Amino acid sequence: MSQQPHDRLFKETFSRPDVARALLETILPAELQARLDLNSLQLRNGSFVDESLGEHVADLVYDCPLLDGSTARIAFLLEHKSYPDKRPHLQLLRYLLNAWQADVKAGADTLSLLVPVVIYHGRPRWKYQSFTDFFAADAAWHRFLPQFEYLFYDLSALSDEAIGQFRNTFLALSALLLKHSRRKNYLETIADQLAGLLAELGPGNLYANTVAVYLYQSSELEVPQLFAIFEKASKQTQDLVMSTYDQIIEQGRQQGRREGQQEGREEGQRRALENTVLTMQRKGFAAEFIANALDLPLDTVQQVLKNAV
Repeated sequence: MSQQPHDRLFKETFSRPDVARALLETILPAELQARLDLNSLQLRNGSFVDESLGEHVADLVYDCPLLDGSTARIAFLLEHKSYPDKRPHLQLLRYLLNAWQADVKAGADTLSLLVPVVIYHGRPRWKYQSFTDFFAADAAWHRFLPQFEYLFYDLSALSDEAIGQFRNTFLALSALLLKHSRRKNYLETIADQLAGLLAELGPGNLYANTVAVYLYQSSELEVPQLFAIFEKASKQTQDLVMSTYDQIIEQGRQQGRREGQQEGREEGQRRALENTVLTMQRKGFAAEFIANALDLPLDTVQQVLKNAV
């Protein structure tokens, strides 16, 4: 499974049943909502994404009781491609087969009822088509073709104002970030909206950490700009995020040490340390801050930065 920042944001957001319910209440047809007990959504462990799918898809699966006593399985899939998939049914069919094969392996008497939900955040327009559209055959042959639909939610097609009106703040925050994830410079112009949504979460809400790590890993904003967003939300939120960044720095420092130890040579240790310094510099940390965080002499850090120019 890919470990892109989008994956982590997606999973931390939609693993909350209240967020999943808020999305389903938005996109599920009324006749299906009437058959489901959305208040009893239960997140399942495991995934049906294999190596082939993992490059572009992250998934979460919920069980949802039906009012007739049976259970539907609702699979949320985040589409990572920066362009629309011309034949998404092939990818989805592979996913569904993985799930049904897991049912067979578990000795189930019946196969799971699966409702695929594709959440797309690419920029080009996605054209929804039925599977039969991809075959040069008239309707008489359709009986021999797999026929299924998927629910589609295009975050890119929503205005920022519409996203801001979502009743669930967690859903609004993630939708806004994913929508603009491929237009990184644009984050500066939505800073006020981000700060407003963070403020709605309340001071000290740990979801601010999720947003902080995502912005750190996926945006081109410098650290002072990122701090400013969280400061607008609240001083307590900014303090929480600064603590998160301290942890990120410490993880980078420990990783650099591990890489150096694995190399087993002085040269390997030096390269690992230089990479950590340069990564922190690209994120807007000043040389003095880097030297203090990594326990290095200031002139050593300055020399690394000078050599990289």
